[in-house]
Amino acid sequence: MPLLHIATTYAINLIATVEIKMTRQYILIYKNTQDIKVGFSYNMEINQIYDYFGTKEIKDFIVNKETEKYDNYENLYLDGSLIDIFDFKYTNEIIKNLNGKIKKGRLYFNDNKYIKLYSKNKDILPKDGQNITILSGHLTSYKGNMQIIIYKSTDYKVNYYCY
Repeated sequence: MPLLHIATTYAINLIATVEIKMTRQYILIYKNTQDIKVGFSYNMEINQIYDYFGTKEIKDFIVNKETEKYDNYENLYLDGSLIDIFDFKYTNEIIKNLNGKIKKGRLYFNDNKYIKLYSKNKDILPKDGQNITILSGHLTSYKGNMQIIIYKSTDYKVNYYCY
């Protein structure tokens, strides 16, 4: 399998999202991420890529070498308010700066457009009626629909408006 140069943009527990440097394509690494640090790039040998309901995942890999550190890795996040978050070309990107109101597990924005929010831990999802801003959301495809995965409560902030 190919040797790729990747940059890590997000990592938590068993999951990391990485940018393949020569194509600027993002892909999810699932499991065995303990040696991958956010803000670093690596030369990595990819042994298996899996399609999980529309999201590409690397499941078997070998890190050959850590190559450099990115102090401003958050600059690689896409501004969710400036892109079409329903375009599948953005699958596995980390987005920021998307504002909206929560209704029944969905983030409503721009005149009744909405996207599903998902988390394995339902307790960290924002509550109905809250206005939030996504600070670091993982844009994924699941069964043909785009969604935003929230991994931790600090992936968004609740906006309190005073009138």
